Amino acid sequence: MPGRHRRCSNTPSFFGLGEMMNVPGILNGNPEACSKVAAALNLDKPVDGHAPLCSGADLEAYARAGIRTDHECTTSSKLRERISLGMYVSISEGSLARNRLPLIENLIADLSRRCSFCTDDRHLADTLERVHINGMLAMAVEAGIHPVDAVRMATLNTPECNGLQDRGVSAPGRRADLLLLDNLDDFSPLAVWTKGRLVARNGSLVIGAPKQKPGFLADTVRIAPVTAESFDFKGPSEKAKMIGLLPQSLITEEKIAAVKTLRDGTVRLSDNPGCVKLAVVERHRCTGHIGTCLLDPAHGLRGGAIATSVSHDSHNIVVAGDDEEDMALAVQKIEEMQGGIVMVSKGKVLDALPLPVAGLMSDRTPEETAAAIRRLTKLAHGHYGISQDSNAFMTLSFLALPVIPHLKLTTKGLFDVTRFEFVPNDAGA
Repeated sequence: MPGRHRRCSNTPSFFGLGEMMNVPGILNGNPEACSKVAAALNLDKPVDGHAPLCSGADLEAYARAGIRTDHECTTSSKLRERISLGMYVSISEGSLARNRLPLIENLIADLSRRCSFCTDDRHLADTLERVHINGMLAMAVEAGIHPVDAVRMATLNTPECNGLQDRGVSAPGRRADLLLLDNLDDFSPLAVWTKGRLVARNGSLVIGAPKQKPGFLADTVRIAPVTAESFDFKGPSEKAKMIGLLPQSLITEEKIAAVKTLRDGTVRLSDNPGCVKLAVVERHRCTGHIGTCLLDPAHGLRGGAIATSVSHDSHNIVVAGDDEEDMALAVQKIEEMQGGIVMVSKGKVLDALPLPVAGLMSDRTPEETAAAIRRLTKLAHGHYGISQDSNAFMTLSFLALPVIPHLKLTTKGLFDVTRFEFVPNDAGA
């Protein structure tokens, strides 16, 4: 409602409308989607986009609606197309999506003026190892971008795009957010100032960071009882749709797998050795809603199950495995920890990382959390045989996001993003 949006605008926390993912809703004039964009624009707030594979007349309509950015651009031609329509492009490099280097390699100075950087969905361990935006600056310069253009992308372009007139450039009256560098190659800061205050020197904080308590965010995982049978689904034609994975990409594809079934059409892993099931378990309101499908075994998961309560954007529990009993145990352990990542094999919990803050964040130190992620990652590639090209946990998180093509899974079942509708598991239906 416009009145509600207007009241929110008076609070410092209301900045704009982030990631308008409902591209079909905008293109088809969905009242709810369009009213959200209109409310933000009426308040002179920025509207951030999310439009993978969108192009041509559809992209023109999307931009015409007032959406000014996109960070899901993967080819140089799509980058040019977005800029030609007056949009900004955020070049992103996360833990899973690492296919943006061609955008940087083909970025000439006139295009860079409409580009910025972001590290969408990068694990803490990756951030500590590959650093943050300064790491993308180094990657850009190494790829041939002039250092001044790269710095402009990381500083002036971003606040300019988002209407932050008080920062992004060293000038009178602007916020003094500054980094001191001794070279324009690795962009490792010697010192950092925020609002004119020195906050870090030589890689270490010089100010205290108060420890926060989870508070009302400490008890957020509420699920109905889960058993091995909770992950049953029907495939009476003995052909089932399967989510196919692409290396280092958020985009999936639809595949068809031949399956053996029980008399009533139920697909069980015990009857289909080599197959992997994926499930999304509702974890906020104890509804018992669970969506299940097959996952491409090329992902490599074998010998157990992996579950996580970090799953974009509804953040339900996502679990994958080649044994339903292990899948059930992994979900139960997530509930016991009140969120996190769990790895199970043959009825035993091999390792886990609790994420008790909203089921999404750790209450441990960055170093402790990063060490746990590295340990779990090593186990994923070693014990479970997951491909080195795949980030096991980030892959699971994005398999529940029904806005990135082509096939995704929610608590309500399989969702075809291209057709923007739910589809049956049975390929013969």
